[in-house]
Amino acid sequence: MHRTWRITLQDLKETNNLRLYFHSAAEHDIQKQLKDAPLQLPYNFHTVEKVHINMVGIGDLESQLLEYGKISISNLLIMGDQIIFMLELQILKEISKLMLILIYWRLMSIQSRLWWPKGQGDQNLYQVTCQLIYKDNILQQKQIKTGIKIAKWILQDDSNGQTFKLNLNNRDIYIKGANYIPPDMFMPRALKNPQVYVDIFLNSLAAGYNGLRIWGGGQFEYDIFYELADQHGILLWHDFLFACAMYPGTNDYLENIRQEIYDNVKRIRIHPSIIMWNGNNEVELGWKTWGWASLNQGVNQQLIASWYTKIFREVIPNVLKEINPDIFYWETSPSPNWLSRGDIHYWGVWASRSPIESYQQSVGRFNSEYGMQALIDVNNVKKFIKNPNDVHLNSLAFQIHQRHIVGIPTIQYYLNEYTGESTDFSRNIYFSQLVQFIALETAIGSLRNSKPYNMGTFYWQINDVWPVVSWATVDYYNCWKGGHYAAKKSHQDPAMFANKIDNNPLKVYIVNDQEKVYQGNITIQWITTANYIIKSWRFENFEIGNQAKLVVNESLDDFEQFKNQSYVFMRFDCYQQDCDFYGTQIFTRPKSLKLQDPQIQYTKYNNILTFTSQALAKSVYITGESECINLDKNFFDIVPNNPIKIKLPSDQKLRIMSLYQ
Repeated sequence: MHRTWRITLQDLKETNNLRLYFHSAAEHDIQKQLKDAPLQLPYNFHTVEKVHINMVGIGDLESQLLEYGKISISNLLIMGDQIIFMLELQILKEISKLMLILIYWRLMSIQSRLWWPKGQGDQNLYQVTCQLIYKDNILQQKQIKTGIKIAKWILQDDSNGQTFKLNLNNRDIYIKGANYIPPDMFMPRALKNPQVYVDIFLNSLAAGYNGLRIWGGGQFEYDIFYELADQHGILLWHDFLFACAMYPGTNDYLENIRQEIYDNVKRIRIHPSIIMWNGNNEVELGWKTWGWASLNQGVNQQLIASWYTKIFREVIPNVLKEINPDIFYWETSPSPNWLSRGDIHYWGVWASRSPIESYQQSVGRFNSEYGMQALIDVNNVKKFIKNPNDVHLNSLAFQIHQRHIVGIPTIQYYLNEYTGESTDFSRNIYFSQLVQFIALETAIGSLRNSKPYNMGTFYWQINDVWPVVSWATVDYYNCWKGGHYAAKKSHQDPAMFANKIDNNPLKVYIVNDQEKVYQGNITIQWITTANYIIKSWRFENFEIGNQAKLVVNESLDDFEQFKNQSYVFMRFDCYQQDCDFYGTQIFTRPKSLKLQDPQIQYTKYNNILTFTSQALAKSVYITGESECINLDKNFFDIVPNNPIKIKLPSDQKLRIMSLYQ
């Protein structure tokens, strides 16, 4: 899979037929396994897809521009936001004197501006043209767009372990985004509909991402994906396609890996958005901690371990040293060192049913997987479950459209813990999306507060491969779930977060990941749900640069008395444009919060809804009566005397609910 096959055609006649025969890949793999490796290769049974599909695709059937040489860049020097370099073409093969390879740099200048990720600068791209000329005729021509960056990962020992952060163009970058999986079970269908890929990046930008992790259980993407990443400034952590299993290390298999890496890295290495090659997803973790090694003993165990070493410590890094040495290679995700170094996958919440609050203690140097499932909008459920009698959590039809073997019971567990479970299906959809909102807001806030100890967050996951209940924050039909609104709010620059763990003081942070310094006034209030202000803090002419800053660190008198009937209101009124922040934090689980009737009201002017309330209106949710609608805000809180404005993308009948109901 993902290989490029080149065949030399000889003895051609005036008219020729080209026939391609495809045999069963599954049967081939089974026979090779029996012949070359007659032992059990461990894998994660929970990741087996419900549907196995053999797809055969034919790529470009055309002649290729032959590789006569390679381009090298040297003498790099950054001066401000410009880079000066030397461009050199090295001829590797002898070419007829009548042929000439021409390379054009669009600006015809050795001074070019750097490519930056979203929020850090402009995405400067340049067009490069390569032509093969014979007797003044252009035989072949290739045009590409690329950008210039200098990227390195800083792994430096410190008092807490070892840093794990991206330095781009001499600037440390905090990465925030999500894991990405293929957008369709039938990938050619996605390719034929480019809007699928456009939506991925529009949703990423809308939620404040500057990065995506291409998960190792997916595929090397089509060119359009990487082009959009370059264009929009989305950094790509790119797994190679090894996930949740052990792999054979026979000679022909290793050669196949070598060629697959060679073909695909050469195709996409030109894209400035790629900032990491990761060897695999959870392979070493499964071998060392999930009991895989115990499935084989003695010689077989040693053999499988040696295969891992050959693939991920020899073959892949050796190919990269040859064809893409400038991009950082990370052997496996997560790293085996837990919180102190490398990256972590934290699945205590969800898989082990740990409380959502445990995110506050599970901060690694880079959290590259964590997440919470949520049901999808009821209007979209009805698109794949046609029988109204099956629209409930325990129906067989609904269970089939569930991504995890114990997904529904786990969703029900978190509902009972945080909101209570309703007999009304639509209400349970709201509750499950609210739980996802709380989970991601808690996790992202805890990670960003810990900057620079933590320098990255990828939650699991942005998208879905088919209509299914999963951890995705955007469903297969491009409808935002609660988690995507949480990501949008929590990724904002600047953003404010409050936390209080057990008997510890109240801590309120303000965080900014951009180089831009924001100025404004901060208002923080501890308020009862009956609208009594217990305590308030005010900071005028406050400045926040590229940092996480602790604003309040204070014990609260009588906290236990007000714990279930109060909240903290946080507001940053920014002097610049489009940088205000508004948020709240409760100190109990939603089901235990003693709310007053908020008496929610709203007015509509053109396509703007303005909401007000007489008391705290918690987690207000808006959806369409007949279709899901994506809004600029949702699952929002309304504090008295602080109106909330919502922009409607279309005019339709709405359903509005809140936690008080």
